[in-house]
Amino acid sequence: MADAARKYGDIVGLRFLHFRTFLISHPDYIEDVLVNHPRKFVKGRVLQANKRLFGNGLLTSEGDFWLRQRRLAQPAFHRTRIASYGETMVRLHRTNVGALEHGDEIDAIKK
Repeated sequence: MADAARKYGDIVGLRFLHFRTFLISHPDYIEDVLVNHPRKFVKGRVLQANKRLFGNGLLTSEGDFWLRQRRLAQPAFHRTRIASYGETMVRLHRTNVGALEHGDEIDAIKK
């Protein structure tokens, strides 16, 4: 998808199997779709058909249910929260991965 955006621009029409879809990559256009006019755009048949796989979350829901979920998730994406996530990742890297010697193994899934 990144190659298509670089090659063809900010809005790219794509055909996936028998479905026509659009790739929107410019931040202003994405904001327009997701924030300014979400009721004017639908998720499409592929996502709707795969709700069992993806669940009924932000990716697949629409309308008032989507808006409620978006508002619940929004604080986690505030600029200050994102900055703190970066600090946490650096600290964990230094604590866990930074202390490794060549050839050491770690369980990346272990919590």
